Amino acid sequence: MPSFVQNSFFWNNKYLNNEDGWDIGKPTPIFVDYENQLVENSKILIPGCGRGYDAIYLSSKGHDVDALDFSSIAIDYLKKTSASKGLVIITIESDFFTLSNKYNNTYDYIFEYTFFCAISPDDRLAYVKKCNDLLKKKGSIIAVFLPLSTQEDSLNPPYQVKKNHVIKYFKDYFNIEFIDKANKSISPRKNNEFFAVLDKKWNTSIR
Repeated sequence: MPSFVQNSFFWNNKYLNNEDGWDIGKPTPIFVDYENQLVENSKILIPGCGRGYDAIYLSSKGHDVDALDFSSIAIDYLKKTSASKGLVIITIESDFFTLSNKYNNTYDYIFEYTFFCAISPDDRLAYVKKCNDLLKKKGSIIAVFLPLSTQEDSLNPPYQVKKNHVIKYFKDYFNIEFIDKANKSISPRKNNEFFAVLDKKWNTSIR
């Protein structure tokens, strides 16, 4: 990941300068719609959780949620908001790629939205491998991938994500159970993102 992206200073500045266009101010609509298909009381990780709207929603539905972000500003906001609602959410202020091995084989689900597109394309396979390590044997990634339409050679996030990118990087570690245009996108992102369910393969010893 480029050094200017892989540090908390970069992301804290985004919040301080109101350059947080990824923040929609509420839980992701397609995740809200999909929640009733999850295993009850499941263990969930949300990398790049931001202000934590998805974490708060999923916790309110009885799930055990860990929320990870580089930004201390985002994590502090989530801590205060979850406490005010009487919710217990484990917050992790950390680099996803260096997350301790103690979290391996911990999660039933990883919820992905606006994180995959924020990391350098050079780190996408490392992201997939890390997700594989963190998920339980029958774990899944529930994802909304975007953007489809940004320039492919962009030097700054968000970096373009196409369906063939997802297939290319995930196919050796995950069964792609579903992938199609998202039908619950907020208006500014309509037709510019797709929803995917990726189930961890049982034999994923490939490195």
